[in-house]
Amino acid sequence: MITVLEERPARLPLAMACRALGINRSTVYAWRKRRHEPSTGASTSRRHCPQPRALSAEERAKMLEIAHSEPYRDQPVYEIYHDLLQQGIYLGSLTMPVKIVGTWNQAASNR
Repeated sequence: MITVLEERPARLPLAMACRALGINRSTVYAWRKRRHEPSTGASTSRRHCPQPRALSAEERAKMLEIAHSEPYRDQPVYEIYHDLLQQGIYLGSLTMPVKIVGTWNQAASNR
């Protein structure tokens, strides 16, 4: 696509060529910039990077251990969380235990 735009006749403005092809001019400028920049191989996505505020494996194991302990075995995660807060125990945000229990396919057993 970029080749077609680069080889267009000089009398045809870029805006008109982009409109005819159904693409945005800013897309063409981004393509040009990417093509002329040396590739660093680094991605701008942080999806696979370790998050600085993520819980450690020990903290996750502790949450699962508490969720499976006798007093909390049949309680939903939300009740466990609020009960621990009343006792002065904070293990993370409210969504964290839900994610941990859910990732281990244990959400159904704690409902």
